[in-house]
Amino acid sequence: MKRTVRGFTLIEVMVVIMIVGVLASIAIYLTMRLQEQAYTATMKADLSAAYKAAVAFHADDAGGEVTPDLLEAYGYRPTDGVEITVPDGFESSLRLRAHHPAVADTYQVDHTGTISTP
Repeated sequence: MKRTVRGFTLIEVMVVIMIVGVLASIAIYLTMRLQEQAYTATMKADLSAAYKAAVAFHADDAGGEVTPDLLEAYGYRPTDGVEITVPDGFESSLRLRAHHPAVADTYQVDHTGTISTP
């Protein structure tokens, strides 16, 4: 009696599992990277909106100092997770900073409207 066994060998199964694991790790890395890029874009958009609110405030009160509460009073609405701080709120030396807990970098906008990392 001849017995034929059909199926996969242990090596073949292990190779397939290894390939699936490598592909999964690449997908997870790319997802995390895209998520960080999205949070960075959100911080930059929030900085731009906060800068516009600061400019509107300084148009009304040229000698005044911007605070986070005043930014909201002039139309800025913060995105969930993005924290805007005002290290310097005067018109000639304006600086606003944005931070998100999921992003390592902090971004800032200066009195000219340029967004950069400090």
